[in-house]
Amino acid sequence: MTLRVDLPVEYIQRKPEAVLRLGGVTVVRHRSGQASWDNQVFVRVPMVMAITKGRKSIRWRGHRTSVVGGDAVFAAPGEYRMSEEEPDCQAWLIFLDPEFVARVRQRHPDLEPPA
Repeated sequence: MTLRVDLPVEYIQRKPEAVLRLGGVTVVRHRSGQASWDNQVFVRVPMVMAITKGRKSIRWRGHRTSVVGGDAVFAAPGEYRMSEEEPDCQAWLIFLDPEFVARVRQRHPDLEPPA
């Protein structure tokens, strides 16, 4: 069975440089091209963001983190505020099909967060 994750419309409109689809995983290369602040971002499916260059600040429900080249962050579905603090922020965005995540969690219960 092949699972498909559709890219959010905003990424399709930007015509990303690289898109790779592997079953329940879709990987997109993101390049900002300019610094930006306090962007409202809706994450529709679980996502891992691996920063390869630059710095990004992420805020959500009373939390805040800053990630730099070499860091990665997991974003559960929800609303975020993101700022790209440098003009050439680059990242790999790894979108995960929710069914894919559920199967991984079922097969590896040790990955469950403590109750």
